[in-house]
This record gives sequence, structure tokens and C-alpha cells, in this order.
Amino acid sequence: MICDIKKKHYLCTMKNVVDISCFSSGKWLEMRVFDGLKDGIRLARQTVYSYGYGRILASLAIALFVLLSAVSCGKKENEDPDIISGVTDNFSWRITSEGTLIISGTGDWATYDYQEYQSSITSVVIESGITSVGGSAFYDFSKITKVSIPNTITSIGWSAFTGCSNLLFINVDANNRVYTSDNGVVFDKAKTTLIQYPTGKPGAYTIPNTVTSIENSAFIGCSGLTSVDIPNSVASIGWNAFASCGNLTEVSIPNSVTSIGSAAFYDCSSLTSVIISNSVKIIESSTFEDCINLTSIIIGNSVETIRFNAFQNCISLTSITIPNSVKSIGYNAFQNCISLTELTIPNSVTSIESGAFSGCSGLTSVTIGSSIREIAGSVFGDCSGLTSLIIPNTVTSIGGGAFFGCSGLTSITIPNSVTSIGWSAFSNCTSLMAINIDANNSAYISEDGILFDKNKNILITYPAGKSGVYTIPNSVSTIADYAFGGCSGLTEIITGNSVTKIGNSAFRDCSGLTFVTIGNSVTNIGSGVFSGCCSLTTVQFNTDNIRTLGRYGQQGRPSSVFAESSSLTTFIIGSEVTQIPNMAFYGCSSLTEIINNATAPQPIGYNAFDHVNIVNCTLRVPAASVATYKEAIGWKDFGNIVALE
Repeated sequence: MICDIKKKHYLCTMKNVVDISCFSSGKWLEMRVFDGLKDGIRLARQTVYSYGYGRILASLAIALFVLLSAVSCGKKENEDPDIISGVTDNFSWRITSEGTLIISGTGDWATYDYQEYQSSITSVVIESGITSVGGSAFYDFSKITKVSIPNTITSIGWSAFTGCSNLLFINVDANNRVYTSDNGVVFDKAKTTLIQYPTGKPGAYTIPNTVTSIENSAFIGCSGLTSVDIPNSVASIGWNAFASCGNLTEVSIPNSVTSIGSAAFYDCSSLTSVIISNSVKIIESSTFEDCINLTSIIIGNSVETIRFNAFQNCISLTSITIPNSVKSIGYNAFQNCISLTELTIPNSVTSIESGAFSGCSGLTSVTIGSSIREIAGSVFGDCSGLTSLIIPNTVTSIGGGAFFGCSGLTSITIPNSVTSIGWSAFSNCTSLMAINIDANNSAYISEDGILFDKNKNILITYPAGKSGVYTIPNSVSTIADYAFGGCSGLTEIITGNSVTKIGNSAFRDCSGLTFVTIGNSVTNIGSGVFSGCCSLTTVQFNTDNIRTLGRYGQQGRPSSVFAESSSLTTFIIGSEVTQIPNMAFYGCSSLTEIINNATAPQPIGYNAFDHVNIVNCTLRVPAASVATYKEAIGWKDFGNIVALE
């Protein structure tokens, strides 16, 4: 029986109808017919959306129910019944009880309302009339084993079959004018472009010698692929082409290949060796990122550029020879290659971007070529095995954090050519005893291994390996950001009366620091200055002139002047301080007394006293202001507010 409503939609009746649901709104009617149970769930045989007058259609639906209960048409007795189906515009789809998804209609298929049933789908049949398979159409349909593509398909979208981990065959109709298939692998009609290799297909594969291009994501996620033979006919390998091929062990890229796309071999966790041809000029971003078992790589002598993240997290890579053809190395290119022990940067290299070799903790020897002008920020950050380094006199700039956390570095010499050193360039180098500056350097000077600007007005870096008590010279007016960061052996600091400004995080993580004396000229204390100074018990201010105590910023922009200074017991706030910044005393769990000399209660930033027992902490304020503090937001929460004696 066929119901034709304005010749727009139809419904075939079924046997064993157990229920029917009708939903009417305005002129639209949705009718769902159910014909059984599977795992306790009602299974819809057809869903029909019909346009018309709601009352008339509702009546028609009731009549259909009676007929559907007794009549069957449109399917033969031995035909595989549908378990669910749907209709959208010019397209319909249905899933049979055998798990086959059948898609019918005309034009570009771009509506995927069957995706919620993907766990039930084991194969896909796209019927003639459909002209395209959209991007991600069957993404992560892990139970699909085969797909049939008709002669009318002219476009297959990106990642259409990505994540189909059990897919073994994609069969293209022989009459298709755009695509063809060979043993389940999809090519363009001329077999010059390999478009899609079935993700679940196991073993080794030899690419036909007609192929000149491997399409983007062609082999992505092919976890069963163990080796691939790339013929000399191939000129380009697309991005993500072999990404996440977890069992691929080795790759030889022939000289015919001139282009390898970004992330082409990303996350090939079993890949142990790679040979890059002499025709490739660029190793693109993330090409071999996360290839955690890659131990050997030969880079062709035509490579000029190694882009960002190219070998990031190749933790088993023990050596790398950078050919003389290379001119630039991108940021984080070799980050976290922890097994890399030696590095020679050839004279051809003119640019090394930030973080290029950061986290290479096994690196013990580095030779920097004579063409380098800048050692960018964090280039060798956290290279904890690095004990010495010669900086060539062609270098003019050392970026912020360039050698941050190089805990094995004991000394370093800065040549006369360097005119710029970024903040925290040598911070947290816990074995560093001396930063030596060439006597002819026009911008910097060192005294007892401590780095200053040429006029000794700015203390830039105190070597983190030094210990004991240190008095800042009277010529110094500014302590730079992170100047003493990570100086765990420093026990006491005396700023003297010439210092006016203490930079952000200047004494951060000085875990052995117990006593600080701040001179009477200081007016500005930056954010996070004493954060993490867990042994600090006393901060003595010889001034009431401090106006800026960290930064009173918006939520999400912490100041943390004394955050995590868990041994701090007493703190004195000068009368000129106008605000208490965000997280200023966060985690100061031993704080029992605060002396606030300001007559007017200052605004308090967010979390300023979090993890401080303010109920038992005594707040001492000017006698005339006690009542005001007891009413002020934030201050009124202190359990004991008393007058200054």
C-alpha cells in the first residue's frame, strides 16, 4: 500500500506493526511506525514528514494504522527488513537488520542524521543518484567493513572514512568517471592520486607506480599498516597522509618526492627510521611529531627549512645530522627529544625560533654555527644535561628564557657582540655559578659572576647556583624581572637604599630565602615577587613609601606577590599602599599577623587571602580606623582587628 500526500512523500507498510506514533503541528505531520523490539528498544521502520493540514493528516494516520496492522506491501517475504530509516529533502536512508546502511536520492548528500546509529552499521551502500560523499560523513564508524560507491559520485570529502578502524574495502562502481578502486583502495580514475586506503586493511602495501600524489589523510589511522613501499613516481605526500599509523615501522621517501605535507607521519608510534629524499626542501610542521620510537632519521641535503613541531616529542631520537642546506629551524622543532645527546647547528642556519630544542634533557653538547644572530626565547630551555656552551660572537640577542632551567650549566660566557638579553634568560639554572661577560661588551658587565647592565643600574640575573647572603650594590636602582628566580641556595637578601623598583617574580621560588630587607627607596614591587618562597619568615620594610604592591588586575590575571610563602608569619603594609592585589598572600598558611598602616582600607583583589586563616590572624590598623576596617569588604572577615600600639 502506498500513501501519496501531494505526491511528495510515501510510506510502505510493514508486517507485525506493534505501534504507531503521530505528531501534528500546524500543517506538518510526523508519523513513525514501529514494528518490533530489539534489546528492549522499539525499532522504527519508517519516519515520514508530510505537509498538509494537521487535522486531516491525523485522521489519515489513524486509518493507516488500521491498514498497516493487516497489510504488507513494498517488500518481499525474504527481503532483509529495515530496523530504522529516515527521509530528508530529496534523500532517504535505511539500516537493515544485517547492519547495512543504504542511502538513496539525488544530488549532494550532506545530512548525516543516521550517525546516532553508527554502532549498528557494518556496511554502507550508496545508491546511484548521489553525487558526493561529504566530509566526515562516516567519521569514526568503527564497525564498517565495506563501502560501495556508485557511478554517480563525483566528490569524496575530506576525512569521509577517517576512524573506520575495521574498514577493509571501498568498492567503486566500474562506470564511475571520477574514481576507481583496486583491491578496496580508492584512486582517481587515472590512478595517479591515491585518495583513500581502507583504515582497517592490515599488512604491507605497495603503492602502484602510476601514482604521483598521495592525498591528504589517505592512510590516516591505518593502525594495521606495517610497511609501505612508495614508488619513484610519487611527487607529493599530502598532510596527515600517514598520521597515526601506529604499526608502521619504517619509511623510505624516494628522490621523486618534492613535497611532504604537515603532520604527514604524525603519531606513527612504531616508526623507527626515516630517510628523507634529496628532493625535499621543506620538512613541514608536525611531520614526525610524536613518533616516539623514531631513533634514526636521515635528512636529505636539499632541505632548507625545518618547520615548527617537525620532530617534537621524538623521545627516542638519539642523533640528528642537520645538513648544510638548512637555513631555518622552526619553533619547538625538536622539543622534548630527550634522547638527543649532541647537536651541531651548521653555518648555513641563520634562524632558530623559540623553543626549538627546549626540553632536550639529554643534550650535553651544542655547537652553534657562525650565521646565527639571535638565540630566541626558550631555544634551549630545560636542557638539563647541558653543562657548557660557546656562544659565537656573531650573536647579538639572547631571548627571554633562552637557557631557562638548564640545571647542569655551570658557567657561560657572553661575547662582546651581544647587546640584548631577555628576561629570565638564565633563570633556574641551579648549578650556574657565573655569567661571564666579555670585557669589550658595550651593553653588559658581570661582577662576581652576576649580570648587570653596563652602568650597574639594573641587576639582571643572579646565578641560581650561588648561595648564602647577598647585598645588592648601591648603584642598582632596579631588580629585573626574575633576576633571582629559582635561587634555592639564597638565604637572605638586602636591597639597600638605592633600589626603587623590584620586578615581577624577582625572587620567585627562592626556596631557601628566610629573611628580606627592603630599603627605604622602594616604591614599586611587581607581581609574584616572593611567590614560592616557602622558607620566608620575615620581610622587613624600611619604608612607608611603597605605592604599588604587585598588580591589582581583573580575575584571571594573578599578582601573587607572596603566594605560597608558607612560612611567612608577619607582614607589614606601608601607609602608601593603595591596593592589595590578586592572590597577594595566597597560601601563606603560617601568617598570624598583618600590620596595615593605611588609614583607609585598601580594595582587596580576588583570592588575596585564600588559604590564610584570617579568623585567627591578627590585623593591626591605625586606632582611628578600627571601626572602618571592621565594616570594609574583605577586611571585616579578619577575626581579630585591633589598634596599632
